[in-house]
Amino acid sequence: MQSSIQNIIFLHTLCFHIRGLGLRWGEVLLLTLNGKFDVITLLETGKFCKSTITNAFSDYNMFYQKGENPHGGVLILIKQYIRVSRIQSDVPNICVVDLHMDESIRLIGMYAPESKNWTWNDLFNVITNKCILIGDFNVDLEEDIDNGKNLLGWADKHSLAAYTLDCPTSLRSNREIDYALVPGVQVTIRAYEGETTSDHKPIFCVIT
Repeated sequence: MQSSIQNIIFLHTLCFHIRGLGLRWGEVLLLTLNGKFDVITLLETGKFCKSTITNAFSDYNMFYQKGENPHGGVLILIKQYIRVSRIQSDVPNICVVDLHMDESIRLIGMYAPESKNWTWNDLFNVITNKCILIGDFNVDLEEDIDNGKNLLGWADKHSLAAYTLDCPTSLRSNREIDYALVPGVQVTIRAYEGETTSDHKPIFCVIT
């Protein structure tokens, strides 16, 4: 754990499905230098050099959860002035941390590939009444009828509200599959509309 400043009102966060940190390292640096984010969540990182990350983001704490294969993995970077603790999870591509501010908020960065070997029910033990589950769900809640119904049914069971962007986030499939599920926390969320070499739009989110 690290010491924190008190009375943090807003957390500015970036969630970006990068599909290979080595391939898009320069793009990540440009986004984060311009955005001044408190929290950065990177999805499907693949292999990366830890020392490169710690040198470039020396004022962040780093948390990583491996994926189901060498191409996966979720990396969360959190500013050191935020007190944070890691919550252990055995589910691949699911990275869980608690942000300790005036109230604790659980952040769950996730990537759910179509080939995943787990189900939404496997996440029940990390859901709290104040959390944000953000990432690539690989489910368009409107277009993917069966999978969308299954995910929304699970979300309703845990009082999770969907915060979507009302635009495609997958540039390859033209589907909206990157968003957040949230109980007990106010968020605003939007897509980055600039150029990207990934096939996913970066997501900007403000947690209040």
